[in-house]
Amino acid sequence: MIIYLKNNWLFICIILALIGLSLLFILPSGQQIILISSYLAAIYLFLVGISFVVTAFKYSKYLERSQNQKREQILLLFEALFLFALGTVILIFPTYAVRVIVGISLILLPTIHLFTQANKKTYLKNNFWKYLIGILFLVAAESIIDYVFLGLGIIILLGAGFLLYLLIINCRDRNRPNLLVKYGLRYLNKKGRK
Repeated sequence: MIIYLKNNWLFICIILALIGLSLLFILPSGQQIILISSYLAAIYLFLVGISFVVTAFKYSKYLERSQNQKREQILLLFEALFLFALGTVILIFPTYAVRVIVGISLILLPTIHLFTQANKKTYLKNNFWKYLIGILFLVAAESIIDYVFLGLGIIILLGAGFLLYLLIINCRDRNRPNLLVKYGLRYLNKKGRK
């Protein structure tokens, strides 16, 4: 049994991470989750902006003297200013700004991928939920956002439960398989046959 658990330590870590993530979605309210993620996003944007400013001022160390250097420095400074502005907007309007960013991302990214798909109808059918959640984030009231996060938390918790079920039913296998390899190969074989 100990060898089996050692073989699947990464699988167990994934289960624990999913349980922790689901609790982050279930326990706090939707507004608290949005506030936390908005402050983290703002901090990240400020750090990236600062790194762009530092790179722009130290650009001469990375490039030889050229005509393009000034243009590259100005572009980096404009990108940094944009990131600072976006981070400030998120700090001033933390709830709504994050809702808009998440909502637009959930609508825009599948739409961009849609143009590259051969079977657009199947892709739309498989990714329709992203559009629904994106629209909910854009127009929904706070109480609906709470239900969306609760639903996501429950779905993630069910996924962790399923992985735990796989861990339990495979413990009797005398080969003591690594479940990531076992089910990963099974998935790749299935994909290869299509």
